[in-house]
Amino acid sequence: MTTPFISIIGLNHKSAPVELRERLSFGADKLKEILTYCCDSLSEFVLISTCNRTEFIFNGEQSVLEKYLMEVGSLKESDLQDFFYNYNDYEALEHLFKVASGLDSLVVGEVQILGQVKSAFELSFEQNYATANFAHIYQQMLKCARQVRRDTEIGKGSVSVASIAVQLSKNIFDHLSGKKVLLIGAGEMCELAGVHFFEAGVDQIMVANRSLDNAEKLASKFKGKAFALDQLEDAVWNADIILSSTGSPSYVLEKDLIKGAMSKRREPMFLIDIAVPRDIDPKINNLTDVFVYNIDDLNKIAEENRKKRGRAFGRAEEIVEAKLREFREEQALSSVGPLINSFRERLHGIKDDEQKKLFKKLNHLSDSDKEAINKSLHQIVNKLLHDPIITLRDEVKRDDSSRLVKVFKDLFNL
Repeated sequence: MTTPFISIIGLNHKSAPVELRERLSFGADKLKEILTYCCDSLSEFVLISTCNRTEFIFNGEQSVLEKYLMEVGSLKESDLQDFFYNYNDYEALEHLFKVASGLDSLVVGEVQILGQVKSAFELSFEQNYATANFAHIYQQMLKCARQVRRDTEIGKGSVSVASIAVQLSKNIFDHLSGKKVLLIGAGEMCELAGVHFFEAGVDQIMVANRSLDNAEKLASKFKGKAFALDQLEDAVWNADIILSSTGSPSYVLEKDLIKGAMSKRREPMFLIDIAVPRDIDPKINNLTDVFVYNIDDLNKIAEENRKKRGRAFGRAEEIVEAKLREFREEQALSSVGPLINSFRERLHGIKDDEQKKLFKKLNHLSDSDKEAINKSLHQIVNKLLHDPIITLRDEVKRDDSSRLVKVFKDLFNL
């Protein structure tokens, strides 16, 4: 059985709930641990882990990765079948191209995913966890994603998890003017959300972060207030909308904190958790007048976004399909390159041997006569080579050319 040139095993927002995804959300520091666990079972490896997906892109033995996932995620074997997908060869390539192009995202057309995928590959290249085979795939993936972005309107307008979260807030309230927003986290998602909230006309934007300095930098962009995480109690009770996106491995907002804040309020509070692992304890949803939404609750709005981008999505899929065909043809042609070279060498070798015999018999030939004969025989051989080589090249572009290649080798004793 031929080893796939690329394989993917993973789960995403479509295949698994956030409760499972957060158990398998890995930072870049997990790369070495995974590869140490897998020992020599993998020749190349890339880890993509975002709020909506965790994917292992690899060349090697899949079973050892499945064993790792079961151990760290406390999974049953049935979980691998129910919540995970796995692809090999061109199916894996198609999936990767779609992911990088924003076609497999919760928010179709989002630009953040390409940067996340690029960072994942570049980290593996830096650590020598991925080499020449994946480097070529990486370059073709970038070309595909950039063409999708350039030639379609898939990314037109505000398309990000943050923009969808703000849209949810607009759907909850008739308008956002007069509302006070607390952003927990100071990363890209919170900054994007802050921009959208600011443009929507909220009354105030507060920012809480582990680093007060970073909180102050982000808050200053919206003329807002900054808080350290140990000051959360002072900020939470005053917020109508809380959006959280940190990299914390445990809950940032717990039930007692929100319960205490609600004792000081008369208005309901809406909390939007776009972090994986989750920042907000789901038990908070049991409190009166408190409503918690996690990233999976954004699906309805995301689906409306997908429908609006239907035509652009179709065009983007066409680009992905075209790039896959190009890659497949390039791979097929490169695979028969040595065979074609052997074919040429064999026929020209036969021609050279027979020509030497001929010149020994016809020793009266002048050098110019020999040159003319050599040139003529060379052209004859090239003409004989032409049709079989063209046919071979055309046929290997199809899905299954292995039989033809075998017949070709047997026919010409290659």
